[in-house]
Amino acid sequence: MGPDGKLIVFVDDLDRCLPENALTVLESLKLYLDRANCVFIIGLDKRVIEQAVKQRYKSLVGVTGKEYIEKMIQLNFFLPEKDPIEVKRILQVGLNARYAENHKMWKLIQDATKCNVRKVKQFTIAFHIIEEIAIELRIEKTMYDKLAKILLIQMNFPNFLDALLNNNNLLRKFEIIFEAEDKDLDKVKAALTNDLDGKRFTEDDHLLTFLMENNNYPKGLSEAKEIKKVLQILSVNGNTAIPI
Repeated sequence: MGPDGKLIVFVDDLDRCLPENALTVLESLKLYLDRANCVFIIGLDKRVIEQAVKQRYKSLVGVTGKEYIEKMIQLNFFLPEKDPIEVKRILQVGLNARYAENHKMWKLIQDATKCNVRKVKQFTIAFHIIEEIAIELRIEKTMYDKLAKILLIQMNFPNFLDALLNNNNLLRKFEIIFEAEDKDLDKVKAALTNDLDGKRFTEDDHLLTFLMENNNYPKGLSEAKEIKKVLQILSVNGNTAIPI
């Protein structure tokens, strides 16, 4: 490296580690941050790290995840949200094209994954396997849309899926509120605060928007017997089938 050289270290996808492990890596890096010849480029979702800091230091007054990151990272670059049209263009090859060309299916995928290319690919691979299983089991094709919606909930909103497992009528409660509030997110949140099962999801705008925008697709899913049937197909030996 030489006396005037610099050591550049790239740390990517740190937020994909377990929160405790991600903080351990950051704590280790702090030992070298004051070295003029060391430059660290870190790729992460700040919200995940902020939540991890909140959990670890919850007993310490005044310690916030935002301040923790600001003290460590001097220069921030924020990546823009993925453009849905561009993501769709990228995915219109091979297996992904089947779903990108289906308008209703694509909207379901787009709303659940926020056009994250990795998540979209994970879904299409998993759902293709499930379709093959459904064919072997001679499942009616009318069930496929329902399988897709529940799989997307499983992959992107696991806490909500757990709630559905404990209360098959929960999704119907959400749908009734969405119908009454005419897609006003603030009014939906206000209505959910009066429901013991629903109020814990009032802070998850992503989940609420996904359910609200796809309230009537597919129809009939909110019935307890339909959810139970879908979960049985997505399950192997009583466990959720496709952990991505």
